[in-house]
Amino acid sequence: MLEAGQRRETLVLLPGTLGTVEVFYKQLLKFSQTCRVVVLGYPGASNPEAMTASFRELLKELDIDKAHFVGSSLGGYWLQVFLRGDTARVKSLVLGNTFLDPARLRFIRMFSPAFLAENEPDAVKDAWLGFVQALPNPELKDFMLEAAGARQSAAELDGRSRTIAFANRIAPLDLPPDRITLIWCEDDKVIHAETWKELVSAYPDARKVQLSTGGHYPHLLMADDYNDEIQYRVNCRHGQAG
Repeated sequence: MLEAGQRRETLVLLPGTLGTVEVFYKQLLKFSQTCRVVVLGYPGASNPEAMTASFRELLKELDIDKAHFVGSSLGGYWLQVFLRGDTARVKSLVLGNTFLDPARLRFIRMFSPAFLAENEPDAVKDAWLGFVQALPNPELKDFMLEAAGARQSAAELDGRSRTIAFANRIAPLDLPPDRITLIWCEDDKVIHAETWKELVSAYPDARKVQLSTGGHYPHLLMADDYNDEIQYRVNCRHGQAG
């Protein structure tokens, strides 16, 4: 967990499969001057009931009653699970490069149930490191090699991969659409256009932000645009959540 800032508004951020808490460092640097910023890691597990209970207990321990929530990829998927039935605490929700149905990501070898059945965690981690080595953006590649290589264990990467390999499709949250922002990049090689369209169909009246570039990591590669969307949400005031 990373935490900084002591202001009235609270941001809670969850990274994706390869992301450690440091993946949101550009958001931490910007918003810790005006908000309390909490970046949460989570284990590689796929039991939604246990994960939800742990998430809510952690928010209680951190004395977080209401917050703006930001989730990237698998982090966005989990936020839609964790906040189900608990939307009163949601001031706003930013879902970046994420999905409803994990099956749509299983074209990636490391998310394939067959691949995971045949390989031990060390081999899964090696496969992810090969994936990262092939990333075209030098900044992203260097950052993710450190995150996946040095900061995440093989067991953690294997567990997060298995989440996507075996988790079920979820229904959208019952949350007022004026509290939701959806973000996607046209050059995202993980979240394809059909996956984005499915998310948009589930939240048809949400704020939609479609970037021409940024890949699967606009919070790193297009941080100014990403931060502008978070700032928009922090600046909004919504009835009971204001």
